[in-house]
Amino acid sequence: DGAMLIDENGEIHRCGVCNGKVKNSVGAGDSMVAGFTAGILHGDYEYALKLGTAAGGATAFSDGLAQKEKIAELLETQWQFQVQLLLLLSEMFHQAFLAHCLQVSLGKLQNSLYKYKKI
Repeated sequence: DGAMLIDENGEIHRCGVCNGKVKNSVGAGDSMVAGFTAGILHGDYEYALKLGTAAGGATAFSDGLAQKEKIAELLETQWQFQVQLLLLLSEMFHQAFLAHCLQVSLGKLQNSLYKYKKI
């Protein structure tokens, strides 16, 4: 779920959906296009997808069309989620790297002990 864009260089850009209760989906697609267009004028593809998704979500979660405050709220939520995800992935990478180092060290220790026993 979410939005995906393949740019002119073949790079894939993705953005997940915003969380909220859908009240009215009429105009949500148009709001997404408007948000994407505004985002591409002021940023890159990643920002444009996030702004488009936030604008579309803000309309879907409202009784009428998206309001600036709701778009800003959803955009901020997306950034916070992305930061949390990056921190989680960083921690997982760190733990995997430590586990790898421990395996390498144990392997070297075993080789040393094996050589010691041969002497």
